[in-house]
Amino acid sequence: MIARSDLYGLYNYKYLSIDIIKELSEVIPSFNHFHSEYEFIIPLMPISYLLINNTIYYGEYGKVYPIQSGTVHGLTQDLNHAAYINMKIDKSFFEETIANIICPNGICFNYEFDITPRLFVLINLFKEETLRLYPCNDFLMHIASLICIELSFNGLMTQKNQRIPDKYPPLHTVKEIFDYIISNHAKDLSIDDLSSICNLSRYHFIRTFKKCFGNSPYNFIINIRLSIAKMLLVNTDLSITEISMQSGFLSPNRFAEVFRQKNNITPSKYRKTFKNIGLTSHLSSN
Repeated sequence: MIARSDLYGLYNYKYLSIDIIKELSEVIPSFNHFHSEYEFIIPLMPISYLLINNTIYYGEYGKVYPIQSGTVHGLTQDLNHAAYINMKIDKSFFEETIANIICPNGICFNYEFDITPRLFVLINLFKEETLRLYPCNDFLMHIASLICIELSFNGLMTQKNQRIPDKYPPLHTVKEIFDYIISNHAKDLSIDDLSSICNLSRYHFIRTFKKCFGNSPYNFIINIRLSIAKMLLVNTDLSITEISMQSGFLSPNRFAEVFRQKNNITPSKYRKTFKNIGLTSHLSSN
């Protein structure tokens, strides 16, 4: 068994804990639970079958997945090869911090939002301070407060993209269709082919899929492709053309168009921004 310290770094302050998973050779079994803390999950590689409030998510690279205090969450299937950042923030500390600065009435997180370079800078500052021989509690408290503010601000900025959680219906082929899309993301995936796998009509497949995953099949596939593209942009030196092919886009121009439309930034600019701050490599090192 791999020692606990070889798997991740755990950085603690009394109001905030940041758990950085850098590699995992063992399987995380499916589970669900809830707790009073606010929790934020940042995938460093895609996380399949992420369950939050009875909605299944494909945990995209480049996104933050907020979990409201007291919300049931977990995994609907076993997970291999996990890499992610997990932040837990004390409920009272979080709510008091944002009440004083951003949201007097609190904020309800029901949707994912984009990561920001500033958030990773704050996480690195927090990590570095906890590793000092004599950490400064006042400094840690201020960093923790800034992390709360950054998370809340970006959550509020994406209100228009709120998805309405819906208890997923019994779709016995949900794992098969999920795995099929992920395994074949670079191929031409048609709605007719996908619906036939589930033995459903086109209309019923689209309707049921949206209830399961909170998104249309088309947008779900696009998000998977963009998630993989972001990972390749930050963690490899592949050309934009090579990345567009590996992530499943028909051409570099189409890739750049969709990427800019969804992220308000070009692929080249995204690479420059996040590679400069070492989004994965720096955060995952002890």
